[in-house]
Amino acid sequence: MRVLHSVEALASVAGPTHLAIGVFDGIHLGHQAVMGQTVRNARQTGGSAIVVTFDPHPVRVLRPEKAPRLLMASEQKQRLMEELGLDAMLIIPFSREFARTAADVFIRQLHCAANGLREICVGEGWRFGADRSGESRLLQSITQDLGIALNAVPPVLVGGRIVSSTRVRAALESGDLHEASLLLGRPFSLWGTITPAGNSAKQFRFVPGDSRAVSYQLLPDGMYAVKTRRAGTRHRGAVNIRRPSPAEPPQEHVVELRILDSFLQISGDQMEVSLLQYLRPETSAGNLSEQLMRDALWAKEIHDMENCTEEEF
Repeated sequence: MRVLHSVEALASVAGPTHLAIGVFDGIHLGHQAVMGQTVRNARQTGGSAIVVTFDPHPVRVLRPEKAPRLLMASEQKQRLMEELGLDAMLIIPFSREFARTAADVFIRQLHCAANGLREICVGEGWRFGADRSGESRLLQSITQDLGIALNAVPPVLVGGRIVSSTRVRAALESGDLHEASLLLGRPFSLWGTITPAGNSAKQFRFVPGDSRAVSYQLLPDGMYAVKTRRAGTRHRGAVNIRRPSPAEPPQEHVVELRILDSFLQISGDQMEVSLLQYLRPETSAGNLSEQLMRDALWAKEIHDMENCTEEEF
């Protein structure tokens, strides 16, 4: 999947062009519905499916005191979009200056740059442009004037309620990984860098996020069964999420990773860690080595059950 960094770069992608527009933080089931519709329609016309998104998150620029914690790193977002079949991703740098762009001006810029812009897909109720003036009726008027099809995709419901990034965050904050996975259509995962920890060849420190000063979604402290993915290789593991000790550098949380099934030389590598199940609260009581051994056995049982379920389907 190609990654574009300017509206003008749309001209380099073969048409006819189908665009999915939105912030898409988390790429939950609602986001996937918008992107999936774009991909299906693009395949029918022999065209290109392109997602248009914004970085940083608009709220982080316009109301930083209310900025939500991000649900995924940019590397994760790119990989998931590629797996959904998108041909390219246009990342528009979001700034206060860009936020003053009128809705009709923005759509006309996309229309002028893209090769044969055929369709724009958005989530139903999505608003954009200066003062969020780009509501559905205005967007319908602009696209109709330009001869572009507008596809406003209805929200996805889970448990009778609309799937949203806010709902995913609430589930994660309460430690409800099952609810989060239902909303995301996959286990919630972290992306980060591996550094050595302790004396074991299987114990590492995991630093979530990327090089930017971005706040990522936190989970309750404790031990979790996880599966990891690094350069296409998967491993079983467990992570302990805890607050730093006074002797450690100041940070919100420390994430310690233990690989269960192999010896790895992975220090300095980037890895995705998917959280499968909460095991226990973080504790310093009792024999820590014995507790870690019980955690490892418990995590292996969870992995074995997951593998059996995957084989059945």
